[in-house]
This record gives sequence, C-alpha cells and structure tokens, in this order.
Amino acid sequence: MRKIRYAKEKTNADRFIGMEGIVIEAIDSAKGVGQVKVGGQVWSAKTEENTFISTEEKIIIIKIEGVKLVVGRKESLCKAQNP
Repeated sequence: MRKIRYAKEKTNADRFIGMEGIVIEAIDSAKGVGQVKVGGQVWSAKTEENTFISTEEKIIIIKIEGVKLVVGRKESLCKAQNP
C-alpha cells in the first residue's frame, strides 16, 4: 500500500494567530484548564511554557494545537520582540 501523506492545510481558525484576546477562565496548562475570548469567540487555551495566566490578562495567540489556542502574555511577548 501506498503511504498517505497528510499535508497541513490552513483552516479558517489560522486567522487568529497573532491576534490579541483576554483570559476569561484562568489558564493552568498543568491542569489542562483555561479559556480565552478572541474576536468574539470563546476558545480553550494553554500556554507554551506551562505557565499560569490569570483572568482578565491580555494574551496573544501563538499557534493552534488541535482545538486549543496556544497563547502567551501580551506584555511578555512584546518585551521579547522589542528589547
């Protein structure tokens, strides 16, 4: 049998990458909980570094893994890009 290759296809959700949002349920990647609101939609979220982000903090979407957004704190990402 021939191997089937699955190319990563862009989805409509990719438009969220780079957008800002706000945490509506504290993100604790160790426990697998957290929700953010981006563009009027609520998404499950986690952090790349397994850090904790509290409610009402501003975030930026880094990437999408499955049905979860991978996010980082807005202030941390801005400082890393503009030292």
